[in-house]
Amino acid sequence: MVTATIEIPLAEEFGVTAVSCDHPDALFRYLSGIEEPDRSYGLVEVRADDLDELLNQLRAVPSVRAFELLDRYESRAVFRYETDVSELYRAVRDSDILPAFPYTIRDGVLTFRVTTSTDRLSQFGETLRSLGWTFDVTTISQSFDGTDFLTDHQWHVLETAVDAGYYDSPRRCTLSEVADEVGIAPSSASEVLHRAEGSVIRWFVSERGEELGGHD
Repeated sequence: MVTATIEIPLAEEFGVTAVSCDHPDALFRYLSGIEEPDRSYGLVEVRADDLDELLNQLRAVPSVRAFELLDRYESRAVFRYETDVSELYRAVRDSDILPAFPYTIRDGVLTFRVTTSTDRLSQFGETLRSLGWTFDVTTISQSFDGTDFLTDHQWHVLETAVDAGYYDSPRRCTLSEVADEVGIAPSSASEVLHRAEGSVIRWFVSERGEELGGHD
């Protein structure tokens, strides 16, 4: 799995693009959304100095079917909208890409993060290119589900050991008791746990190293 940050300059027909370009310093944060075959519903926070003008423009966007202002304070507003489904959304849907909320639009550029397989990310890029969209992958990093690097058997034995208190201090069970619980020999349990522990430690060191920016 990879986690990537993607930037896409939006076409004019994409909902708020024209409004965003008219107010390049405004930041739209899409907090949540629901997609249907021909409709998109979203909850958006926007921050802008010229908020009144921006909100009036949003209400007048032809593709915005419904607009409701939910909250406003100084230069910040939260609104709910209903709009037509865009070509970009169809590309996202067809590639099984799920952008993580919140994603943003500033000066007509959509920025979002996804965690997906390299194959699906590549397919998404090919779909965008075939539709004439340009995009930029600004960051990309390897990411893991906490169990992706363990086999099902390793995970089962490790989870059993943790639940039984094998890793407590002092220990609440013996290796033989863990082995009996999962139905294998103590020597096999020891080998499985040793491999699982090594995988977990390597994963933890790798993840922690990325958070700290690495060490010389």
